[in-house]
Amino acid sequence: MTTTTLTSYILTKPSDTKAVLKSLPIPSDRTPPKGRLVALFGYRDVLDALRDAYDKAERSKLSLHRVDLTIEVGKVNPPKPGLKDIPKIKFLNLARMKADLADELIRVLGRRSDAVADPVVLLGKEPELINAIWKDTRFSHLAVIVWPAPLRGGGIRQMAAIASKDVIGTIDVRGFSGEVKLQMN
Repeated sequence: MTTTTLTSYILTKPSDTKAVLKSLPIPSDRTPPKGRLVALFGYRDVLDALRDAYDKAERSKLSLHRVDLTIEVGKVNPPKPGLKDIPKIKFLNLARMKADLADELIRVLGRRSDAVADPVVLLGKEPELINAIWKDTRFSHLAVIVWPAPLRGGGIRQMAAIASKDVIGTIDVRGFSGEVKLQMN
């Protein structure tokens, strides 16, 4: 079976013996989906976000601790999954899908064709709508949904919503020996 690693971080004071791992902030101050844990996906996006968070932590005299979350995602996805592939996959990257899946997600999200007709654009503006995807029984088995969140100055950051605590295999917290509690949003 295949795993993927998502990245998050916690900030602590030197005296802290406990910390809470919760959803990372979504760029452009968007609301994270309720009941989910939002982390980072990819390499470049992780490095950029950690660098930004480290700068903020340093200014606030806090320590930043990288957290790697391992998620079991089953078989390797096709490069661009379509609607027929959904029952066989657990990991969905909305930036990489066939048109039939994008069209179906627009219907699942309750949008008409005259509205925003791209689920990537729509979820970039309203990431809390990811829960509508999980409510549809055809998609409820997905462990992770990744979407490109737009940054204020242009560009994107790959964000990942984790379905539940149950899909997280391991949590590796670097540089913090205290207790870490996981909090779904």
